[in-house]
Amino acid sequence: MACIGRQTAEILSGQGGEVPTRLDRPRPPGFSRRARHRLIFRVSAEEQAHVQEKHGFAIGTFCETQAEVLAALAEPGVSGLVWELSSKVPRLPEAIPAAIGVAAQRIPLLVRADYSSSNMREIVALASVAAQLRVSLCNFDDLADDLTGMIADPPETNAEQMIIKTVAPRLDALVRHIIVVAAIIGKRRTHVTDVAHLTGLNERTLEWRFRAVGGPTPTKVLGWMVALHTMWRLEVLGWSVKRAADAAHFRDAAALSNYMYGHFGARPRRALELGGSSYWLGRFIALWNSAKSSETSRAG
Repeated sequence: MACIGRQTAEILSGQGGEVPTRLDRPRPPGFSRRARHRLIFRVSAEEQAHVQEKHGFAIGTFCETQAEVLAALAEPGVSGLVWELSSKVPRLPEAIPAAIGVAAQRIPLLVRADYSSSNMREIVALASVAAQLRVSLCNFDDLADDLTGMIADPPETNAEQMIIKTVAPRLDALVRHIIVVAAIIGKRRTHVTDVAHLTGLNERTLEWRFRAVGGPTPTKVLGWMVALHTMWRLEVLGWSVKRAADAAHFRDAAALSNYMYGHFGARPRRALELGGSSYWLGRFIALWNSAKSSETSRAG
């Protein structure tokens, strides 16, 4: 992340520095004190139109430059930041400038991103420092839909940040970004073909990469990601199994229950009795390490 002036960093982190007066501070085009949710956006014109069509013009402030974002962030009552990393938005010298990283430590951040190694590295880094991180992948997720949880009252947190910051540092580089993608799209039931499409790798190559590092199969990993998101919804958000099944695009609660049994060896109620999201994330790490140990033993 690029270097920024000390005053800007201190203002954004709330640790000091004199905030410019309202008259001195440039106001981004479209700024409104009446914005309902006070979100700050730096997204493409296409995404802006889509978001405003679904959520209305009072959803927040849309900025075209980093300077406008910084000016908007300095206003009181900002409830979140949405930042797009895609070919549709002019690139800055740093994908996520340091000033935005500082702001993400105190307000929720939603990153809308194309798949690329550099973008995945940014997301992994943000997962360890952001107050609350969400990720919406281009060509798979709908940004307007992903905003729904962010603007809910109270806001609905999700599992992907916990999964990414816990798992990514333990993974081989050959598969790290693939599993980051799986952790993001695991919000709903999906298939390895979706991972292949997003990463630009065919399914045979995915299988080879996971086999090369001694990990479980891509299908098993993706299944666990879906189950981990479900556990978060049940435990942290307090959702019913039926609501979690609807959110994950299962036919009904029974289908989700059977799916979780197939991966956890426990249906939702029993899975909650055995432990929460952290417990099952630990079990995933143990599964990964066990698969690697077995592969090493066979190789020896």
